Amino acid sequence: MKLSKIFLFALIVSTFLVITVSAEPEYFLIDSWSEGNATGGLTFNQLHPSANGTVSGRGQSFTMVGTNQRIGSAKFYLFRSGGATGTVRAGVYKHTGVFGVNGKPIGAALSYSDSVDILTLNNGFGNYGIITFNFTGANQVELNATTNYFITVERNALIFRGQVGEGVGPGDAGNGAAYSNSAWVNSGSDHIYYAYYVVNAPEILSVTSDTTISLNVPGWINTTIRDLDGVTDLTTVDMRVQTPGNAENFTLRWTQAGDAFTELSDPDNICTLNPESVRANINATTDLISFNFNITGGQSGLCDVRITAIDDVAATTTQLFADEFTFSYFNFNPTADLVDAAFEQFGIIGYLTTITTWISGISNRFESSLTRLLELILLQFTVIEQVYNFFTTWATDLFAIALTFSTFYHQIMDGTSPWIQPIYAIGNFWDLIGYDSWAPAAPALLFIWWIYSIPERAKQTVGGEIQVFFNDINTAIGLISYFVSIFSYVANTIIDRVYGLFPAIT
Repeated sequence: MKLSKIFLFALIVSTFLVITVSAEPEYFLIDSWSEGNATGGLTFNQLHPSANGTVSGRGQSFTMVGTNQRIGSAKFYLFRSGGATGTVRAGVYKHTGVFGVNGKPIGAALSYSDSVDILTLNNGFGNYGIITFNFTGANQVELNATTNYFITVERNALIFRGQVGEGVGPGDAGNGAAYSNSAWVNSGSDHIYYAYYVVNAPEILSVTSDTTISLNVPGWINTTIRDLDGVTDLTTVDMRVQTPGNAENFTLRWTQAGDAFTELSDPDNICTLNPESVRANINATTDLISFNFNITGGQSGLCDVRITAIDDVAATTTQLFADEFTFSYFNFNPTADLVDAAFEQFGIIGYLTTITTWISGISNRFESSLTRLLELILLQFTVIEQVYNFFTTWATDLFAIALTFSTFYHQIMDGTSPWIQPIYAIGNFWDLIGYDSWAPAAPALLFIWWIYSIPERAKQTVGGEIQVFFNDINTAIGLISYFVSIFSYVANTIIDRVYGLFPAIT
């Protein structure tokens, strides 16, 4: 199917914009021991891991919530002093020992947060501030439900002299730990901390669609959705189509429960959802949602597609894919659609419906006028028919005369004419002159005669031989043009008659 020139131009010059409305992760508190409990601080000044008695890291134990979740961030109550430089980071470890009594980290860190520049910490003794450490990408490791872990803060570059806030009294449910002499030990104090798990909003990786979706022809829009928390975390994926200028719109939805596709919204009644719509799983974190539908009406042109993905904790991502596909009203079947489509290219929508309504509202007087107009049109075509009949009759007579003369001439030339046979008995004219022996040379002789005649005729013509040559060529062209003009005149007369009908109609 061909696109209109307008649509094709729009496709060439348009820029396909992808606008992200929201795709931020959300953080939920696992456990904390807030700064309101702080009564002092504990230093960690050694580069981690410390092999001597100077502490290089401190941490606090916590218990994961009742479902498996991935570590998202941690916060500690810190300050720096003097000319401290370098970076610090948070770590998450497995737990050993009795929780809240003598627990401590064990083994290598399960993951580390992004590093934080020490210069971003408040400077000056006792000038504490809450510092956030974010775990990103592959470092957002999954923590098992109702399992004990340690969250730590460690110095990991250059020189740092500072303290992490500690609290006394009833303390946190867990217990604190410190690293020195190449080992984690129970510190006997609780540290001010916050631990969070992360819920990543779904990511809309891509949208692909048919370049052109035509009226009442099934079209596809496919969207690839990734959720780092797992595809089972998805709840719904909505696909909204907006026709040019948002003249009309409709929204289709895929729902995780029941793997069901539904028509969520169609205020202008321009969409039919097809059962071919399907969800395909790519891997543990990615799904391909494919919507199949028919557009049954609306403004044609470049259409926007808006995808909204929501997970089971209501984390939401919305992206707008501008000018994603072209809706074309042009369709070859039925005929009414073809006519409407042709007029639509000039901005006239629903031509046949409009013109039918208009004609229906005209009085009987118009019907009488229309009848007379049709009679006039019939008369014009009768005139055209008569012109054709005259030409064909004249041409037929002319050809008949030419054929008769040709036959007469032919009989004379071949010696079969009743005027010379058998009285004169001169036989075949061609045999008489020995035509077969010299006929092949006749064209060459004629050409030679023409070339030879040019100088002779030039003596009697102003302009010389070149002028005679061009005069001969122009004569030949004129002769051909004469016959062409006869047929052109007849054809133009007919065309003029047909064109003359339109003013009468309009």
